Amino acid sequence: MPKQPESRLQREIRRTLEREFGGFWFKTHGSEFQIAGLPDLIGVIPGGIFCGVEVKRPGKDATPQQLRIMKTIRREGGIAFVAKSPEMAINKMRRALSRRETIKEQVIRISKTSSSKSVEGRIKGKRFLRSVHVHGDRKDNNHSVPHRKVVATTTPPSRSRRMS
Repeated sequence: MPKQPESRLQREIRRTLEREFGGFWFKTHGSEFQIAGLPDLIGVIPGGIFCGVEVKRPGKDATPQQLRIMKTIRREGGIAFVAKSPEMAINKMRRALSRRETIKEQVIRISKTSSSKSVEGRIKGKRFLRSVHVHGDRKDNNHSVPHRKVVATTTPPSRSRRMS
């Protein structure tokens, strides 16, 4: 891939993500009024999933501050990654969405077998809180069926912070 200015690469990646996944995407322009380390591209894709993409030219790496912000986005349930090409962005986004679906299926399966309204546990080493909300009954072929909505939210483990 020939060398390109990062802004051209950002445009290509943004257009590719819009075409491939839809949603609302925009480029952030760093300034003194913005949080340091925010990803270059911010997006919300259908389903309300927040996404952050840090664009880097081949051979360049994200700064420690950028990596911390991306880790925070992922910890809070969003998708965040570094992309060096449109193809890499598509592959990383598909992989992240696939992981989310796998976790969602596990949460739904656990909530169906659980009689309690909320269950805490671990899935693939991550701690999750699963809540099952019953919204009354809905009619289904003249039968009253409980309508259940499953919500899975990531709850970060409590940890002590080191003072330096």
